[in-house]
Amino acid sequence: MTFAPAYLTLPTAHEVTTGDGKCVCGNYVMDDSSAAGPDGRLSNQMLAPEPRLSPDAGYSVCNDCGRVYVNDDLESGEPTSVVARYDLDSPDYLAARLIYVQHNL
Repeated sequence: MTFAPAYLTLPTAHEVTTGDGKCVCGNYVMDDSSAAGPDGRLSNQMLAPEPRLSPDAGYSVCNDCGRVYVNDDLESGEPTSVVARYDLDSPDYLAARLIYVQHNL
């Protein structure tokens, strides 16, 4: 799966998790992340006009730092590469996150 960022990104080095579900920043991404669809956009399940693909078909975005991981890789228990890092302060991301929180929590 090729990742095309949907929001402004920050530079990342070749960063890899240890395979324990924690983000490079230390946040436990398995429990504290936002779901992003295959298009890289935050998935607003309640607003989707048709059923969405399984969350496993997309990405997890760390709520603490914005690093993005492929869901299938993150859940494998193996070391996982960061595919991008969203700028959590960018206006487009903030707007999408507000809608995500309002409709998914």
